[in-house]
Amino acid sequence: MRETLQRLDAQGAVIRQKRTTLFPAERELPDKLWSVLVQSLPAAVAGNFGRLIISEKYESAWRQAQRRFEELLDTRLLAIETGVARSNKKLDVLISGEALTNEKLEALLKLTVRRAEQNQRVDRAEAKLLQAQNEVEQWKRKYLELMKDQPSLEALLGTGDLDAAAEAKQAEIDRQTLEQAKHYFELGKIQELRFDWTAALQAYRTAWELGNDYEYGWRYGLLAAQQKHFGDAERVFEQLCERPATAMQKPATLIQLGEIYARTQRPRQAEDQFLQAGDLYRESASADSEEANFGIAAVQHTLGDLYYRLHWMPEAEKAIRLALKTYTELADRDPEKHLRNVAGMRENLANLLCYMERWDEAETQYLASRETFRELVKTRPAENTQHLANMLNDLALFYRARDRTEEEERALRESLMLFEKLAQTNPDAYEEAVAMCQDNLAILLSMSRRPDEAVAAYQEALDIRQRLARAEPAVYTPVLAMTLNDIGAHYQRYNMLEDALKLCQAAEQIVRPLWEQNPELHGDTAARVYGLKADLWLQSGRSGEEACQFYRTALIMAHAADLRRTIQELITQRCSGTARTALADPSNVMS
Repeated sequence: MRETLQRLDAQGAVIRQKRTTLFPAERELPDKLWSVLVQSLPAAVAGNFGRLIISEKYESAWRQAQRRFEELLDTRLLAIETGVARSNKKLDVLISGEALTNEKLEALLKLTVRRAEQNQRVDRAEAKLLQAQNEVEQWKRKYLELMKDQPSLEALLGTGDLDAAAEAKQAEIDRQTLEQAKHYFELGKIQELRFDWTAALQAYRTAWELGNDYEYGWRYGLLAAQQKHFGDAERVFEQLCERPATAMQKPATLIQLGEIYARTQRPRQAEDQFLQAGDLYRESASADSEEANFGIAAVQHTLGDLYYRLHWMPEAEKAIRLALKTYTELADRDPEKHLRNVAGMRENLANLLCYMERWDEAETQYLASRETFRELVKTRPAENTQHLANMLNDLALFYRARDRTEEEERALRESLMLFEKLAQTNPDAYEEAVAMCQDNLAILLSMSRRPDEAVAAYQEALDIRQRLARAEPAVYTPVLAMTLNDIGAHYQRYNMLEDALKLCQAAEQIVRPLWEQNPELHGDTAARVYGLKADLWLQSGRSGEEACQFYRTALIMAHAADLRRTIQELITQRCSGTARTALADPSNVMS
């Protein structure tokens, strides 16, 4: 009875205070009070107390209190889940009696571990900052000791030695500036851990401007590129390339600069940087060096991507397979460090094989890549979610090419969901990816005769890409043209020909100058625009001869084998003999 009274007292205190705990603290029943109770309560009540407390009447009250306790506990566990930064899974806690099931305990443990890991990262960063501050204080004390025997600034001014006074003051300013730069760099690292990308970028920029240290510039350039500030990234990497650097720093910097050139539509300059980096890696280290081998694989990786965009398919396949082989060998030794690169190269190889219409080989690589990324996301979601989302978008396009519509939609919607979550915390880095998924989803919805859903998705993509193109025209103008052309194809599909033609002509105004500057890079996009224009020209009753000229222009522009084959078939069907002036089927593969 005494234990029962103590337990009821503890649970009542938890309910009154609206707290949640599995182990309420019990207070010891004072001996004096217990003695009074024993003496005061009739023996019959003491003997029957247990039966009274579990009677139907009290059982109802007990269950009500228990439900209240469970509701409070559910609320607190939900609060714990919400506090875990960027958590991708919801924890559904159901409590039965006084114990959690093993599954719920495991889920709660994972949440606790993730929170602890995040706290440890911040604690380590703050500890480094504190250490840096202590070092600054130590150097300041050493400097003051060394300067005891040096004439003070006032003394130098008093003697009229202005040159020495200016030199001393400049040295003092330089020391303070370097100390400030170090503090800003440490602040940038802390802001990165807090996922405050704007603040981190500003801190790194200030550190680079004040300290001009290689590490400061490297971190600033990487984050600027990640946040799509390509102009800033290009300037800092070009400056780093002109500075003395270690054997591994210089080629790594050339790769980053080449990536910037590739992203801003300068493929020849990009290739030059990649080739220089490869030469430096081969010259600087032995064949057994993991760092050098990784660098060589990274060069082949970037070259493969570049050649693929330029439609140099044999060169692209050779580079990608070399990179995949090297990454796989490195992953055999250290899977945690290199497995993501293996999955990424499988995805790239699958894209290439799909382009070359080697469908079975492509699907094998896609599925292997997807499964690896899914496993990586389970253990390190912050680092791998974006890669899984990219992979799912590419897989969806493969399903589209194979007319597997249901699988295409599932992959696209999962990809879109992942990118939208990422964009909530880092829009600069992921808004374009959201627009890409919306555009691809809109095409699917349009072709599936779901026009209202398609228009909504197209509008989302168009709004994002128009905004991005205003900020970074060199990067985002080509994809804006693709979106305009895709919307034009949608209107064509629903016989809104004049609206479709206006959008197609707007896309043409963008893409024609781009194709003239770089026909290899923009040829397929330009060909699709001119092919759609030719279709619309015929459907709207305009000149058949002019439409055929647009088809021929599209054929000159196109690089992809399937696209060239489609255009040639259209020319054969519609431009043989007398040019046709109408289409039997308004839907068109050119879109």
